[in-house]
Amino acid sequence: MNLLRHLTLALALGCLCQLPTSGARPSTTPRRIQDFTPTPRSAEQSTNNSRVIHQTLDGRAVQSWFKTNDNSSTVHLLTILMPAISHPRYAVTGEVSYADVEGEGFLEMWSHFQPAQPGLPSQRAFSRTLAQSGRLGRISGSSGWRAFELPMDSTGATGTLRQLEVNLTLPGTGTVHVGPLTLVEYPNAWPWSDAGRSNAWWGNREGGIIGGLGGATLGILGGTFGWLAGRGRARALVMAGMRGLIATGSICLVAGGAAFYQSQPYSVWYPLVLTGILSLAILPFGLRQMHRQYEARELQRIRAVDTLAD
Repeated sequence: MNLLRHLTLALALGCLCQLPTSGARPSTTPRRIQDFTPTPRSAEQSTNNSRVIHQTLDGRAVQSWFKTNDNSSTVHLLTILMPAISHPRYAVTGEVSYADVEGEGFLEMWSHFQPAQPGLPSQRAFSRTLAQSGRLGRISGSSGWRAFELPMDSTGATGTLRQLEVNLTLPGTGTVHVGPLTLVEYPNAWPWSDAGRSNAWWGNREGGIIGGLGGATLGILGGTFGWLAGRGRARALVMAGMRGLIATGSICLVAGGAAFYQSQPYSVWYPLVLTGILSLAILPFGLRQMHRQYEARELQRIRAVDTLAD
């Protein structure tokens, strides 16, 4: 009976961990629209202690900005006229590296829309890399080459997209290199959903697998330990194993709380938190029950020996 109960718990825990994170999801793979590669040239643009050049660096054609003044300023990187976008979700992607950047700089993309009717004002919207980390991470300090993305969801815009403008802003001194840029669109799903977040520990599918396997493993081990305890066997192994499972549940709960605090997606923190809560809610009671079973078995053995001695 103990074994059946624990195996039922394993199945329930595995299903609960899988349900929210598994299943068919729309693809978040972007569709490439157009590449924009800076043409290396020797001409430089120098203004007010700031120098912008196009060069080849680390095998990339890059736009480099060497800034030695403390005034906040902006450099224009790219303009795309009448972009061939057919879906409301799109982005400009690329790579950036920087050194000794003071303050918090950022890349930005402005989307300009034609007025819905003549005489009405045009619409503008922007996205900026101001996050703490990841593809939307700000530009501060020093970093080797890393990917960035400037996404936009134009759902609700009343006019046609007529122009994209990409800029780089620095509040103080520093050196920034921006590699080739690519315009992409997302026909099926917004990339910044749980499955598409670049800084996530894992995606939806992996979350379902982790939750299902973790729950099933805990349940099967618990069932095995219950079966052994019911027969009074392998006491040291069972008690140590149950304590190990409880410790694992505690670690999962702490990790899930940290993931939630770091704004990790649902598919990351939910399996960890659920596994931790169920483990700590159920396994300590099972440990006490198994301890009583071993004590009862030991008491029966002592009584049997006393009876034979009499």
